[in-house]
Amino acid sequence: MPKTLNPISVFPSSIVNFPQAGNNEPVAIGPLEAAIQAVLNRTEHLHQSRLEVEGPGVKRLRRVATLAALQNLTGMADLDVVAVDGYGLYRLFDPSALTADGLWVLSAAGGGRWVHSSYLMRGINNGWAMLDSSGRLAQDVRDGSILTQHIGNGQVTGPKLATGAAVANLGYTPVNKNGDTMTGALTVTANVGEALSLKGGSSNHVYLGFYARSANQSERSGFIGYGSFGSNSLDIVNEIGGHVYIASAQMVVNSNLSVFGQINGRYNHAERFSVCANAGSDMVLSPSVSGIIAELNLTLPAGRKLYLRRLRHAGNNNFRAHIFTTGPGSNPYLAPNTSEELSLDYELKNVAETFTLMLAVFNASTSNQTVSRTWSVWAELEIR
Repeated sequence: MPKTLNPISVFPSSIVNFPQAGNNEPVAIGPLEAAIQAVLNRTEHLHQSRLEVEGPGVKRLRRVATLAALQNLTGMADLDVVAVDGYGLYRLFDPSALTADGLWVLSAAGGGRWVHSSYLMRGINNGWAMLDSSGRLAQDVRDGSILTQHIGNGQVTGPKLATGAAVANLGYTPVNKNGDTMTGALTVTANVGEALSLKGGSSNHVYLGFYARSANQSERSGFIGYGSFGSNSLDIVNEIGGHVYIASAQMVVNSNLSVFGQINGRYNHAERFSVCANAGSDMVLSPSVSGIIAELNLTLPAGRKLYLRRLRHAGNNNFRAHIFTTGPGSNPYLAPNTSEELSLDYELKNVAETFTLMLAVFNASTSNQTVSRTWSVWAELEIR
């Protein structure tokens, strides 16, 4: 009677109960079935193994040491996978229209392209980038993979920019080396103290130049500074023939003012006046006594004082100029026994009122002295 046998994907190590003929004994059908079953099982096992080999998936996995060795491999088939030391896994696509870039996509010796397993991950928003040999700086950044908001403020400084790198996005044009120029107004704001420093370096002189003529901006119009080597004079020079105009309420000179050439204009004596007098006739003065040679009535406004600013007199060992006022707040001035011009700022009176100013000659000797009628005194005074 026929019997159906079902194949099983196994590989028996032996065939048990295999029938053997002998001694004219009949062959039992049971052992024969076992033999046939074992053959079927082995056949099915081989069949399933063949299906796995011919199906999808990695066919072979090899390992090479360098990218160059990978590109030189031969005998490889489409979808083969190779591990490269230090770089990871590459899969062969043959044919392929991808462009080789030296790292992510490599040319294959037998045709097609070796493509890194992470190739497509570079395109996502926070994708990967190729690093330099020290693993520090990206040398090939895929468009859009590193965005402005991913870089901390202040982390990319000027020295890190490549030579000739665009600086348009900085918001300003750096001016930091010899020959740099800028267009437009420059505003320098200092929180305290010095806002701008000009240093001469090894030249021992420095100045600020002005080029006012638009038609010829190579011609200097003037300068302020120390214009010659080793100079200790601060120069303000107009080189196109015009004036140096100082517009202010008051210009103060703390020391002597020297003028080389003529002064064209008017000196404002609004608060100053001068008085000049001589004895007129000979007079005899006792020791330590003053003889008045001129009197002047004045009014001192509230909040003002009277000062003696300059004095000229024919002084000698016997006679000295004596300047004083009447009333309270008077502070008499007795000149030294010299005849040169004296530059002073001496307070004569500090009480506001109408008073008398007197110019006198003082006998500084210990005996009677005769004052010549030509003895004179000139005083410049100021109310302020």
